Amino acid sequence: MTHLKKGTLNDCKEISKIFQLYRNIFPHIRKDYLERNLAKDNVIFHDDVVIVYNQYKKKTRLGNIHASAGDYILHQIVTKFRDGRATRVFKDFVNNLEERLFLSVRADNKKAIDFYERNGMIKVGDISWKNNTLPGYVFLYTHSKNNHERFIDL
Repeated sequence: MTHLKKGTLNDCKEISKIFQLYRNIFPHIRKDYLERNLAKDNVIFHDDVVIVYNQYKKKTRLGNIHASAGDYILHQIVTKFRDGRATRVFKDFVNNLEERLFLSVRADNKKAIDFYERNGMIKVGDISWKNNTLPGYVFLYTHSKNNHERFIDL
C-alpha cells in the first residue's frame, strides 16, 4: 500500500464512527475487532475510507471456493462520504496487491455487489451463513482475468 495511509490505534474512535453510519449493515463491528485489526496492521484508513483486510496464511475455504495461502480477503470497506473516494481508494488498494483478493457479501446487499462489479471484481462462488438461511456470494479481484478459474470446486 505504497501511498495509502494505514490506520493506527489512534484512529480507532474515528473509524468506529464511520462504521456507526452503517450499523444496519455492520452491526457486528465492535471496537475490540477494530483494535485487533489495527494492531495487526490490517486496516487502511485513507481519505475517510476504511478497508479491513487480511492475508491468508494457509488454504482457506470460502463457501464453494478455495483461496490459497498468500491470497487476500477484504472483510469490510466503508466510507464517510459517497462522492467517489471509496472507488479511488479501493482501486489503489487492489493495484498494490500482488495476490488475488476475495470477499464475501450477502446476496441482498445490492449496493455493495454493484460497487464490487463496477470495480472489476468477478462473482466466482456462493456462500451462506446462519445455517444456510442467509445466502451470499464470493467475489474475486485478480490482475489476471484467467486466474479466477483455477480455484473453483467442480
